Parts: sequence; structure tokens; C-alpha cells
Amino acid sequence: PGFASIPQENRFIVSQIYCDTAGRIWIVTRSEKGLLKYEDGKFFVYEGITSVKDPVVTYMTQDSNDAYWFGIAPYYAVRISANNETLYDISSSSQRGTVVNCIYQDSNKNIWFGTDNGLTIYHDGIYSYYDEKLGLADESIVKIIEDREKNIWLATDRGGIQKFSTSKFQTTSMPTTVNAICQDTFRQVTWLAGDDGLYCYKGNAFVENQITKYCKDVRIRHVQLAKNGDILVNCYGNPSQVRFN
Repeated sequence: PGFASIPQENRFIVSQIYCDTAGRIWIVTRSEKGLLKYEDGKFFVYEGITSVKDPVVTYMTQDSNDAYWFGIAPYYAVRISANNETLYDISSSSQRGTVVNCIYQDSNKNIWFGTDNGLTIYHDGIYSYYDEKLGLADESIVKIIEDREKNIWLATDRGGIQKFSTSKFQTTSMPTTVNAICQDTFRQVTWLAGDDGLYCYKGNAFVENQITKYCKDVRIRHVQLAKNGDILVNCYGNPSQVRFN
């Protein structure tokens, strides 16, 4: 218990908080020298990325081998393992993203990069690119997840959600930005965090229930399941944090 002080020069808007497999806490601020690591009760500026000068980290995660992946503005990704650092240029000639919003490794070890200017998939040294001309409803990808049937779901800024299955997209238009997606294996539904409320998606249709009514017109930042199946909802304003059982 207690509070740790963030260095004054690093007090920016926090875009991501990440807990790695060793229990360390990381703070992503999307600014130069804005990647912080919390360890032994103190915050430190992480300077382990050397392949990009003054990197602006926009997202971080780990893969199945516990290697770190960092999204670097404008269109780079860096993988750091115990003994190696690798730089990836995830842009294409027509797709020059400026922000890497998310990185996701699926069950087939493909690495998916969602940017504000398209989608890049990396596997076995080969890059695949998707934009609106190739089926994306919106080129600004906010979140990526894989469901139990190995479908890939994309949450977009203005185009709703898309399900990517056997090389095809299924598009569901929505009137709001989708900030997060959560597959609910307890209730067999999918929860969508929107700027105007929480959506419940089941059987290719939206379902209204007590939870969606409670969160109507509330800007939802994130939705996730607790281990016991409770639904955890994080809002931009009041009611701030909600837990449904």
C-alpha cells in the first residue's frame, strides 16, 4: 500500500497500464520518454528500446514466449526478448500509419497490428495489409481479440466491429466508437464498450438487458470479465467503475 511519485517531466495522459508476466507494472503515455516501469516501489523511465531514437511508445504487450512487443509511432513495432531486439516496419507503400493502437498474437502465432491507418498481419517474415479497399469498414483499428472459434474481432473508431473469419470480414455497423471488446463465455455473449453505452451482442444481433440499460449514454472505456464471471465496466466519468454479478 502507498503511493509512488511519477517524475514531474513524465506526467502525461496515461493511455495504457500493463502488468507483465513477472508482475511489473508499465505505464504507456504516448510521448517521448513516456514509457514508465514500476518496480520496487518506484517509477523508472524505460530506456531499453535502442533501435528507434527517442521512441514514442503507443502500445505494449507480450507474446507467448514472454517477449515484449512495443508499438512505436509512426509505424514501427519493436520486439525485445532476453537477448535480442528486432525492429519491424509495419507500414506499406499505401498504408503509412501514425499510431499503433494495439498489438495482438493469435493462437496461430500471427501478430496483428491495429493502427489508425489500417491493419497489418505478420507471420513467418511475411506482412499482409488491409485497408478499406480490401474490406475494412474503418482503417482506424482500436482493439483486436480472438474468440474461442478462432475468429478475429476488430473494434474500430468509426466503422463499428468486424469479425475476420476464414479470410472474410463480417461487418456490423454501430453508431459509436467501440473502445473494447469482451467475449463472455459465462453468458455466451460479446460485450462492446461504446462511447454511448455498453452493448451486448449475441447471435449476430444486439440484445438489451438490465446492464445495457444501466450503462445507457455512459461513455465506456473498457469492459472485461472477472475470474468468477462478473462483468467489470470502466467508464470515462461517473459512475467510473461498475461491477455486475
